[in-house]
Amino acid sequence: MNSADSEEERLQALLAEAGRRPQLPEAKKKAWEALFRRELGTIVTARRQRRRTFYAATAAVMVGVAGVLLLLGPPLQQSIVVAEIVSAVHGNQTFRNGAKIAPLIEGSKVHVGQTVRTAAQGTLALAYRNADVRLHTDTTVRFDAARIELIKGSIYVDTGTDHQHGALPVIITTPLGSFSHLGTQFMVAVDDAHEVMAAVREGSIILRTQHVQQNFTASQDMAQLIRISGSGAIETEQAERHGQLWAWVVASSPGRVIDGLSAHEVLGWIARELGLRLAYANKEVRQVATENSMHAPNIPVGPRQALSQVRATFESFQVDDSAGVELLVSPRD
Repeated sequence: MNSADSEEERLQALLAEAGRRPQLPEAKKKAWEALFRRELGTIVTARRQRRRTFYAATAAVMVGVAGVLLLLGPPLQQSIVVAEIVSAVHGNQTFRNGAKIAPLIEGSKVHVGQTVRTAAQGTLALAYRNADVRLHTDTTVRFDAARIELIKGSIYVDTGTDHQHGALPVIITTPLGSFSHLGTQFMVAVDDAHEVMAAVREGSIILRTQHVQQNFTASQDMAQLIRISGSGAIETEQAERHGQLWAWVVASSPGRVIDGLSAHEVLGWIARELGLRLAYANKEVRQVATENSMHAPNIPVGPRQALSQVRATFESFQVDDSAGVELLVSPRD
């Protein structure tokens, strides 16, 4: 017999001598059960507390991360480019981001949440949402994600003749309402008294205020002028599509490289810039303008300079804009 069997026999003998263990009295049994439940409850409570502490700590970390993201929100948003400077004309412009001020030059990017201010003698041309946007002298605008806030001064928008439905809209907000386009050329101005003037030269614009939504459409030969007083009253009148009202728009044109373009293309662009209707005296002169190209330096020129170059280049026709309504191309006498 090995030692393991011997130990087993001795254990059984001892148990036989001890006999059955007496039953625990009922009162004592209940006391032990109550004590057990209290101890178990303490353990469970402690575990729950540890879990709550863990979850609270985790939540605190997440809130901390969210706070950082929230703080980083504006700089991250400002990394979104919404416009680009095409040209700065007649003076220095400034670009303000919070307390930072930097000069604007051709190619400068404008980001969401940033403010652009032109100098007292400066104008500015920007590319924004596939539209040509220009700022007059002493003008301040703020670029939001979906609109341009005109704080003071004047802004001009040309969405182009080929503006497509579904393209991102150009919306100009003012203290008295917002203006959006339906494929057009239009201007909005806010004066020092916060009264608003708008003019639509081509197509239509929509005015939205707290009380009204109204469309304004230019005619073939006349612009529509809209004035909104501080009380919200709206007055309209007709205005010229060409002339003093639009002079700063022409002066702030970013220009165009006309080398290699047909005379017809250049004349069409000039007419649009000046707010005139392009007209030909006959189909023969139109054909000449369509089939002959410009030869000029490979640099952008403004509409007036381009018109002078067209007149100097082609001897077979003349271009007259004296009527103030159309750019008339006719055979040279």
